[in-house]
Amino acid sequence: MINRSQAIFALFKCLEDNGVSYVVVGDTRGYPDQIYGDIDIVTDPSSLLLAQQSLLKFCKEYSIKIVQVLQHEHCAWYYVLAWFDRKSKLIILNPDICSDYFRFGRLFLKADEVLVGRVRAVGDNNRALNFFAPSPSRGFVYYLLKKIDKGDLDERQGDYLSFLWNKDVQGGMAQIARFWPDHEANLLVRAARTNDWAPVRKGIGRLQLVMRKSLGFSVTTWRRELIRKMRRFFYPTGLLVVFLGSDGSGKSTVIEQVQKDLAPLFRRTKSYHLRPHFGRGVRSNTHVPHPHAQSPRNTIASCLKALLYFADYSIGYYFAILPRKICSTLVLFDRYFFDVIIDPKRLRYGGPRWIPAFLAKCIPAPDIIIFLDAPSEVLLTRKQELSASEMERQRYAYATLTHNLPNAHTVDASKPLPEVIDSVEKLIVQFMESRVIKRLPSGLTI
Repeated sequence: MINRSQAIFALFKCLEDNGVSYVVVGDTRGYPDQIYGDIDIVTDPSSLLLAQQSLLKFCKEYSIKIVQVLQHEHCAWYYVLAWFDRKSKLIILNPDICSDYFRFGRLFLKADEVLVGRVRAVGDNNRALNFFAPSPSRGFVYYLLKKIDKGDLDERQGDYLSFLWNKDVQGGMAQIARFWPDHEANLLVRAARTNDWAPVRKGIGRLQLVMRKSLGFSVTTWRRELIRKMRRFFYPTGLLVVFLGSDGSGKSTVIEQVQKDLAPLFRRTKSYHLRPHFGRGVRSNTHVPHPHAQSPRNTIASCLKALLYFADYSIGYYFAILPRKICSTLVLFDRYFFDVIIDPKRLRYGGPRWIPAFLAKCIPAPDIIIFLDAPSEVLLTRKQELSASEMERQRYAYATLTHNLPNAHTVDASKPLPEVIDSVEKLIVQFMESRVIKRLPSGLTI
């Protein structure tokens, strides 16, 4: 078992042991106790594959799971590493490995420029750290370009830029002059010298425009960028997880905690109750006090309702859920179309059972289905809105359904809540790891 601080230095040691020439860019003054965002690692293009192989070797050695790989530029990969400590707490590390600094087909800095003159990193109180950082002027311009390009520069980040500036004023001025003419350059120099970055934040749009005009554009890198985006479309890094179970199984509570705990594995999260509502984001009432109180609709109305649900799940998937998956979103559903089959009374469906059963095979399938199962007597102690016989019937129906679905898992919901959440999260993390392994390009294996 390894903690997060130990893992960082073990990763850097693995890179060095395998002969990777690298630097860590960004604010590392608080390492290893404080990590501000991702661990940004720059290596030369000839060592990029070796750096990625070293990362996989490190994960295998310490039993760490790679649960996400996002290629955010044609020569840049963002990894999410995850493992559980002895108390089943999820630990996450986010290395971002790249070579040349490209954005939208434009070359900002070559990796060789960042690596030349690299030094051993220094932390708080001038404490030597056991990894490499770029020279102050090159670390300064790399970080400045990144912050200006993203339009994101807070006070802590500005303080770090001034910290680097004061280590090599002449070098910093020379780097600024490469990308900005006198007026904009003077603005940046004043901010770095005085550590007052408010004027820069105010004029960051103008600085972006001038900076991007100074950069060349390559058709080759643009084409690579297009291929990368197409790959993200066909291999989305988001996840659609559906939770099934009778009232009292704890779906809402488990979903809420899983959404919170696993959020760092994704760019964002989104939850739905039963339906996507054609992607309109309508918030459904998740609690129905008397789910079987109303009588079923007639056959024609029921069939039309089933078709409406089918259209909702199909259109909602391609217009709302799939785009979110492409953008690396964790999408969670409390109930799904399957509930029209399992619990038709709740949805007032009174038509033939074969219609929703057939339609269920035609809608986009979730990545993972989790059935929270518990004996009816346990469910009744939590909610008394359905009879014991109805709960037992639903339990059997859910078990039969999930048994026949290859991506479904049953979790014992009668156990204490922390154990249930732990089981669910481990299932999701395990699925994500297996998906990453399948998608690794040639030359990379775990």
